[in-house]
Parts: sequence; structure tokens; C-alpha cells
Amino acid sequence: MATRIESGQIQLRSAGNVPMQQIQPQAVDQIGFRAQAQTAGTLGQVLDRMSGALFEQAGKKAQEQALNDYFNNYRVTDKQIEDAKNGIPVDLSLGKGFSIYDIALQKARSYELSGRFEVEAKNEYNLIYDKLVNNEMSVKDAATKMKSVTDGYSRVLGKEDGEAALKFVSSMGMHASTIMAKGFELEAKRKREQDVVTLQQALFNEIKMLQPTLEAPLELDDNGQPRSPNVKLEAVRLKLGQVGTAIGGLEKGNAMQADWDKAVRQAKIDVLTKVVISDQYLLNPTQTLNAIRKGQLGDKTHILQDLMATDLQAVEEVSKNYMQALADRRTLNDDVQKEEKRKKEADANTLMIEFHRKGTPMKRKEDIALQVAKMGIFSIEQLDKYLSPEPKDGDPYAYANIETQIVFGSITDPAELKRIAMRSGMSGPQYVRLNSKLLEGFNQEKSDAMRYLRRVSGVPDVASLFSSKDDEHKIVKNNKINDIFEFQVNAFRQTSPGVPIPYKQIARSAEETYNTGDRADAVKTKARNQINNVVGDLVTSKKLPAGTTIDENTNIDDLATRYKLKEDDINYLRQQQKTLRGN
Repeated sequence: MATRIESGQIQLRSAGNVPMQQIQPQAVDQIGFRAQAQTAGTLGQVLDRMSGALFEQAGKKAQEQALNDYFNNYRVTDKQIEDAKNGIPVDLSLGKGFSIYDIALQKARSYELSGRFEVEAKNEYNLIYDKLVNNEMSVKDAATKMKSVTDGYSRVLGKEDGEAALKFVSSMGMHASTIMAKGFELEAKRKREQDVVTLQQALFNEIKMLQPTLEAPLELDDNGQPRSPNVKLEAVRLKLGQVGTAIGGLEKGNAMQADWDKAVRQAKIDVLTKVVISDQYLLNPTQTLNAIRKGQLGDKTHILQDLMATDLQAVEEVSKNYMQALADRRTLNDDVQKEEKRKKEADANTLMIEFHRKGTPMKRKEDIALQVAKMGIFSIEQLDKYLSPEPKDGDPYAYANIETQIVFGSITDPAELKRIAMRSGMSGPQYVRLNSKLLEGFNQEKSDAMRYLRRVSGVPDVASLFSSKDDEHKIVKNNKINDIFEFQVNAFRQTSPGVPIPYKQIARSAEETYNTGDRADAVKTKARNQINNVVGDLVTSKKLPAGTTIDENTNIDDLATRYKLKEDDINYLRQQQKTLRGN
């Protein structure tokens, strides 16, 4: 038997070199080892998970404990915040430990500081904003101040939590941006307003010198010739246009020049008007008007001719101003004469009151008659009538009519009163009473108010125009409204002493008060009639005894109980009674 080794195998051969059946070695099975390894791995994973869960739970508990401890023991005080705000060094650190508990404490501190600092910073930002709005701080100063506030707080916060500090800076930056935008808007608006003021002031300063420039004697040019003031005025016009354009653009420059042109035109009219309304020209109206038409007005001829060449409407305004001044002077003269005449009338009236007073001696009456005659305000016939020693009163109805005309302003002239009183047969004492009322003064507004009240009442100004008793209710209405009017006038005098009385307004108020009361009276009258009708029906049907009356004071519930009235009748009577009571 031979042995052969091939490729690491041992092969046995028998005699003749015939291979013998080989015995294959069996591989060793490692499943037991693998199972053990897997079991160990699984156990390790379970232990890891259990360990992680325990650690997570412990971490949460540590965080909760840290938050509780922080809230109870480590809160930042107001003094620390105030010191930090004022830049005073303050230690806010809670250490730099790395345990979960330490980190939670540090995070709680950073949260509180961040929140507190943001509140404080926003409060300071609001103060800065208010100063911007009130123009107490410039935008540049506001930006510097806000940056200083943010930097101060962020430095303190950064020592505890850099991330929190970055978030704080970002948040406050957004607020600062909003405030700055508003600040720039306000600053731009103020600049525009200041520009307008600057332009208006520039225009005003130039306009203020217009009249002196036009009234001054003409300057001479280099050739000794008079120089028109238009040269200087045009130079100012160009300057105003340039200033306006530089500040507000071309449109503003054109507007400035347009305003200047209007001012120059009006100044020329005013200067010429001032000349023509002087005594020299007012005394000779025809010559003055001819001079204006010819363009000849003394040393202001150049201004007049300038307007005649460019603006005839302005020349027409000068003429109108002259005519108005002429009319005003005539009116003034008339007023002076009227006042003198009125004073004589008052003096004469005072003397005549004394004349007709009982007990005045005859000698004194003779002196009064002589004084009144010298005043020249009565005719011989009027003197004889009104200064009669034994006066006999005229028709009282005629007296009432004259008095009404005085009250309503139909008679305003003492001379007219004399004629009417004389024609109506008034005696001296009657005339004196009428004249006293006339001299009290005529109030047009009160007269118009009284006329308005008479008109809404349907009453004419003259009582004699009534023709029948059918008009009597109009007089009753007018008397009621007049009573309300007088009451409200007196109330106004008491509540507003010294203030002009608004007679027309009070008249309309009196009318409204009357109408309101009248409408209320009409409604109550209707309700009273309705109650009487129902009571009548109930008496007829013998549900109520004869003679029963119901007014606003009647106890209807008592009637309903005693006489067992129907609910519908009771409710209706109650409703009408409420109307009577004004409910």
C-alpha cells in the first residue's frame, strides 16, 4: 500500500496503485458560538436602550429641577437689570458647568435675560420714537442711541449665551429699522414744511417792500434817465423763481413767480388808490376821473400808464376804489349831520318831557318852549301843537299803529315821526312817548325777528288790516309766541351778559318751542276726546255710572275692578291716559 499526497490531501492506494476509498473529515459546526454571540449582542442592545431611557429620564428630571431651582433661587433682580441698563458691571453668570442641570440653569438665565432686556430695550426705543415724532431728536441721534442700547444689552447677554445675544440683536434690529423708516419719513415731511415756510417767508419779505418801492421817487440810470421800478421788480421775480425751483422744483418756482405777479399788480392798484383818495383828489371828482382816464396822476403817472398798457382791468379797479371812497366820505358826512340832528332831537325830547311833567312851573315851560324853538327842529305849527299847555290826547288806536311802525322799523326818522304824529292828531305827551321809543334806537335784527314771528302767526304788521273775528286766533298765537320769545331773550341776557343777542335765532327757537307744545297739546286733545267717547259708550251701555270722567289722574285699575270692565276697554283707556300724562 502506498501513500500519495496531492494538493494537501493524503490519498491511500492499495497494491497495484489502486486508490482506496478516502475518508473525508467532517467540518466542525460553530452554531453554538454564533448563538451565544447573538444573544450577547441582543442583550447589549437592550441594556443600551435601557441605559439611554434612564439617562433621558434623568436628564429631564435634571432640567425640571434646574428650572424650579432657577425660578425659586436664581431670578434676575430689578436692580441687576437696572445696573445692566446703566452700564454698571454686574455678574449674571451661573457658572460654566457641563452637566444637564448646569446647562438648564444657564439656558433659563439666558431666556430671562433675553426677555427682560428686550422689554427694556423696546421701552427705550418707544421713548426715542416719541422724541422723533415730537421733533426732539434727529434721526442720526436716534440711530446712535438705539445702537448704544442694543450693544449694551447684547454684550451682557453674550457673556451668558451667544446664540441668545445674536437673536436679541436681530430682533431689536427689526424694531430699529421700523423706527428709522418712520423717522426718515417725519424728517422728510418736516423738511418739506420748512421749505414751504422758507419760500413763503422769502416771498413775504419781498412783498413787504413792494409798496415802499413803488412809492419812492424814481431812480436814475447811468444816463441820468428815470428808471422804471419794473426793472427792480423783474429782478426780484427772477430771483424768487430760481429760489423756488432750487427748493421745490420747476412747478414751485413758477408758482412763486405767479404769486409775485399778483402781489405786484395789487401793490400798484393800492399805491394809485392811496393817491386818488387823498383830499386833493376827493374834492374834485370829475377832474380826478378824467385824470385817471388820461393816464395822468402826478408823480405816479408811470405806474398808471404801465397798467393802462398791460392791465386795463386794474385801472378800472382804481376807479372803483375812488368812487367807493367818495361814497364813504359822503356817507360819513351824512352820518355826522344825522348824529348832530339826532342829538338835537334827544335834547329837545328831554326838554319836552320836562315841559309836560306835572308840576313844571309856567316860567320854566316858557323857557323850554324858547329853547326848543331855537333848535329849529319843529315847525311853528308843530311847536304850537306839541307844546300846548293843555294837551288833548289823540286817537289811541292811531297811537298804537304809529308805535308798531316804530317797533318794526317803518319809521326811523324823527322828522317823519313829527309829520305822522301831527297828521294823526297826537298830543305833545303822546309824541314825547313815541319819540322816546324812536330815540331808544332801532335794532334791525330784532325788528326782523318780530316780523318773522308775526308772519308765522299770520298777523299783519298793522292791526287795522284785520277784518273779522276769524283772525282772532292768529293774534292769540302771536301773543303766545311773543311770550316765549321774550322769555328766551331774557334768559339769554342772564346767561350771556354783554353778548350780542341773536334775535333771529331765538325767534326760530321760539317758533319751534311753540310748535312742539302745540303738537303735544293736539295729541293730548285727541287722546282726551277718545277717552270721553269710550266713557260715553260705557255709560250708555250702563257699564259705568253716569257722570264718570277719566283724566290723567284717574285710577283706571280701580274702575276696572269695581265695574268689571272688559280687558280691551281697560287697555285702550290706559293707552290714552299715558298720552295725557305725556309718557
